[in-house]
Amino acid sequence: MKLSTDIKKPRRILSTKVNDIEHMDFFSRYIGKKVFSQSGEKVGVVKDLIFEKGVHKGFLLTKNLFIDKEYFNKEFDEAMMLQIEPVTSIIGKLVFDVDGKKIGKVKDIERTNHGNDYKALLVKKTIFSKPKIIEKKNVDVTKKNVLLKVSVDQVIKKQ
Repeated sequence: MKLSTDIKKPRRILSTKVNDIEHMDFFSRYIGKKVFSQSGEKVGVVKDLIFEKGVHKGFLLTKNLFIDKEYFNKEFDEAMMLQIEPVTSIIGKLVFDVDGKKIGKVKDIERTNHGNDYKALLVKKTIFSKPKIIEKKNVDVTKKNVLLKVSVDQVIKKQ
């Protein structure tokens, strides 16, 4: 990798092991890069790189979201692309049943683990309404909105 244009090549190197840093990677080249999901939706901006025992594990983005480096696919000058749609991006989306009736907005997700999967959505119509728990098996599509395979009545009857 070439040196970033805003980092000047040092005139002097003080090392017995390194003679040239031109092909080394710099943290600063990642900080501030925008991160996009597989579909092109902005997920956040890189705030920091996370290491464990000297090994790079992933990136800390805005909104305190950590994404493992294994989920990254491509890198460009000012952005990075994921090879996934992060499950956390479902939060805040509107939910409609199979008949087109608005159920509410996703307030949280019940996850199976720290991977990119979930068990259920927690959906509320208003701030004071009782949350509806919608199991993943009832979810049909999660793109711009969340569409269910069943009617709202079928979801409510089970709770």
